[in-house]
Amino acid sequence: MQPEPAESAAQKPQPSEQLPGNPVPKDVNLPELAAVDSHPERNAPAAATTARTSFEPENPSETKKPTQQKDEAPKDQLPQVKTLFSQTVSDDSVAQTALGNTPRGQRMNDLCRTELKQQIEHISPKYRDPEIPSYRPFTNETIIQVMETGRFRTNGNWYSIQYECAVDTDATKILSFAFKFGGLIPRSQYAKYKIRE
Repeated sequence: MQPEPAESAAQKPQPSEQLPGNPVPKDVNLPELAAVDSHPERNAPAAATTARTSFEPENPSETKKPTQQKDEAPKDQLPQVKTLFSQTVSDDSVAQTALGNTPRGQRMNDLCRTELKQQIEHISPKYRDPEIPSYRPFTNETIIQVMETGRFRTNGNWYSIQYECAVDTDATKILSFAFKFGGLIPRSQYAKYKIRE
């Protein structure tokens, strides 16, 4: 191998002084840092001659209780339904006229019972055409909440249910509906649910 002549070596481009990586745009101002001549080992306080450690078990009475996350629903809160089925019924002009002629409390009860019936029928075909008792009509409130004695009957069997139905101030539209299906009610608990045999 022969050495290159001096002329060709001089013609080779010199490596650029730019560092590898993306260059910083000219319109970006980087923060300036003042460097201090300090070293953590040099400026640290003198170490103690003895070191003591203690590994004591944590007191069980001081253990933290798990906190409820904000997105978790409290245990007594009913799950909200994703679809309101009674909206199609209450948007009908004939239904609106019929609802307008009934007292507000009865209108509210009818709306909520219609929604509950639709929700039950959508659980399973075996709960088709459920009989739902009427709950006392309210006159000034906008929420019907049935937690303890909610029930419906289908095919000769009674089933427990909890629900909460919120309507607008005129009781012409359901604003929210939540319910929870509880299961078959044994005959021994009919009195609790106010079921007459």
